[in-house]
Amino acid sequence: MGLDSVELLMEVEDTLGIEISNLEAEKINTVQDFYDCAWKHVSNKKLAIEKCYTQSVFYKIRQAIVENVKVDKASITPKTKIADIITIKNRRQIWHQLEDKLQLKLPQLELRNPYNFILIAFGITTILGSFLAELFLVKVYNASTWVYSYSLIGIVLTTLLSKALNPFRTNFVPTDFGELTKNVYGNNFKLITAEKGITKNDLEIVIREILSKKCGLDLAEITSEKTITGDLGIN
Repeated sequence: MGLDSVELLMEVEDTLGIEISNLEAEKINTVQDFYDCAWKHVSNKKLAIEKCYTQSVFYKIRQAIVENVKVDKASITPKTKIADIITIKNRRQIWHQLEDKLQLKLPQLELRNPYNFILIAFGITTILGSFLAELFLVKVYNASTWVYSYSLIGIVLTTLLSKALNPFRTNFVPTDFGELTKNVYGNNFKLITAEKGITKNDLEIVIREILSKKCGLDLAEITSEKTITGDLGIN
């Protein structure tokens, strides 16, 4: 297994509280193989669905928003865009309030354009520019290798700019309440299912969420027939 797949396996094992042998891991080819292999090792299986956890999480999120944003409950469905309900004004403050109220980890808000472009451009310019300048000074003027510290300065400056731009991190990813529910469920899996056990559907949602983060694809693209290495690009 390559480094990416080892990291993926370790994250799945840690999240589900299971252990998959190397021999079993080598036989995992598709996403469905991953589901089946992981399910064999789950100790707190629940075969009958007494309670749909994702639905419960959706209702919990919806209720918290209704109470904090003062909107009609009927206006929030899984397909509703979060930005249509939580407007940009005071969005970061409201997001933190929701996280405190829910006592669940919410996905971080992302930097909106043009600030995202500014940060990327600044980072490339300072870090790559510093590195090229270092190479030039060392190769042409035989400068001491201490000049390689310039790149560190570029990294520090980029980090500081990123923090300074925090007030402009207002983009929702995922964008709708259905995908948000799956994200919140996946990131708070242990807390939500600790006492009640899990179904195979629960397990599949969590593994899809982890795969989505690892390969940078939307959840909708992580389907059971996809191969881990060929289709998802995880080595």
